[in-house]
Amino acid sequence: MSETSDRFAPRSDRFYRPALALARGALVLCGWRLLVRALLTLPLLLSALQVSGALARRPYFADAKLPLPSVVLLHAFTKLASLLPLVAGLALLWLVIEQLLAGGALSWLDPMRLSREAVHHDTAQPSASRTLARDGLAHLFALLRVSLFVATLLFLTQRGLSLARSSIADSAELAGASGATIMLTLPLLLTLAFLLVTVVLSSLALHTRAITVADGRRRVRRTALVALRLWRRHPLRWLVPGLVRLLLLAAGAALLFAWRQSAPRGAALAGFAAAWLGYLVLETYLWYWLLRAARLLYAGRRAAALRDVPDAPWGVLRLLRYLAFWRRRTTSDSTATP
Repeated sequence: MSETSDRFAPRSDRFYRPALALARGALVLCGWRLLVRALLTLPLLLSALQVSGALARRPYFADAKLPLPSVVLLHAFTKLASLLPLVAGLALLWLVIEQLLAGGALSWLDPMRLSREAVHHDTAQPSASRTLARDGLAHLFALLRVSLFVATLLFLTQRGLSLARSSIADSAELAGASGATIMLTLPLLLTLAFLLVTVVLSSLALHTRAITVADGRRRVRRTALVALRLWRRHPLRWLVPGLVRLLLLAAGAALLFAWRQSAPRGAALAGFAAAWLGYLVLETYLWYWLLRAARLLYAGRRAAALRDVPDAPWGVLRLLRYLAFWRRRTTSDSTATP
């Protein structure tokens, strides 16, 4: 790290509290994300209203009393299969746009650049919108690979826990465990384990993205290892993004569940619409807060050694090619020997 960059590096070990303040251009970043989020959410909500309205006219659902029983509610969800292509398409589009916005925002929220602007009052830099588009596109492919890497780890975790559940349930049944242990305690423990892994992987994804943009890295696995080493330096702070995202997901699910169970009309419907808009605003602000805190965390002095780690490949492919060459050579030599 050079003397110039060290001069503007964060001097405090507090990262999340300073990140609460809105930096220059923060409203532009949040505004673009809120706009895109609302535009992508609106078609899904309108389609869900149309489909659920058609379901409500069927006798099976029309005769049910509010709030809907769990069995009726689950049966209603099975009837919403026509929305799956729309949901999948919007989710894929949002994934791409989210990485573009995250890359541009992480580049704009460079703490050393913001410190230089505050000291020198330099306003000749590109606008936030231009940086969002230019740097977002520059880092888009790398951030998509980070998402794919973390999604693969999450899928493997889910499959491993599913296999472990079957194996443990069989062993518990042979050992004479009670039905409550097999049907309640075991699923609860595995669910808690999955949530814990989800928090860790969600935090890993954000910190890996922040390091990728901060250093211009392109090796996802190597960058993920740097992010894990950052976890050793900040054990609790490192996990905050995953916890916040899990709570946001639970709050959004609870809001949608309450809306579906109450079937609001008139003023109540307007109240739920305002609540959903408020949720989107809160989610957008927390998105900005976590991105800025992740940049501050990696720019701190305790992470100085990590910034010097080279962005070099592991050499796995080179090793595999060497082993394949050595095997072919050994085979040919043994064949040529009389």
